[in-house]
Amino acid sequence: MKHLFKLLDRKKSKPNQAAELFKTGMFTIAAVMMVFLNACERDRDNPRKPGKGHQADHGFITKVELILESPNGQQQQTIVFSDPDGPGGLPPIRIDTLFLPQNSQWKGQLRLYDESTSGQSKDITYQIEKSAADHIVCYFTNGVPDGLVNIRRVDSDGRFELGLQTEWNIGPSTAEGQLRILLKHQVRQKDGTCLPGSTDVDIIMPLWIQ
Repeated sequence: MKHLFKLLDRKKSKPNQAAELFKTGMFTIAAVMMVFLNACERDRDNPRKPGKGHQADHGFITKVELILESPNGQQQQTIVFSDPDGPGGLPPIRIDTLFLPQNSQWKGQLRLYDESTSGQSKDITYQIEKSAADHIVCYFTNGVPDGLVNIRRVDSDGRFELGLQTEWNIGPSTAEGQLRILLKHQVRQKDGTCLPGSTDVDIIMPLWIQ
């Protein structure tokens, strides 16, 4: 009789074991899916991961040039921000200071480069222009009076402004602050602001109004 009870106990345990195996399998699948989804999210949001997301279309932006020219073309200056290994690694190798005289006007041009490969510099400005409907550049000044530096985007995708081409008007005061340049990627999200989308460029440079 004892042997019979043991046999019945073993038979009863089989469904329980199967249920436990099923639960374990479902948990494993769920965990794998969570890791996969998180990895996809990181790929989409990480602009420095090669071959992933929209960065595969236009490369990594590791160098920014802002070229300012006076309306008569007699004055020109180029300021550079360069961080070849991207954010989170080594410090930028170059951060220029922008000096602007008060009561002045300028035409601005932004150029973008991929220098993530040693010894190579790839101008990818045209690729941003070509996909203008998915991008917008925003300019912010920090630490200077409101209205002292007026930056207006003069190019567009036909619907919303882009911001690679700009016009600058500097007011009649001196100040010291910062210039922030933000390039956003906004596939099917572009609304004329820098709020939606992921970030391709976010840099800060010293600014002096003399």
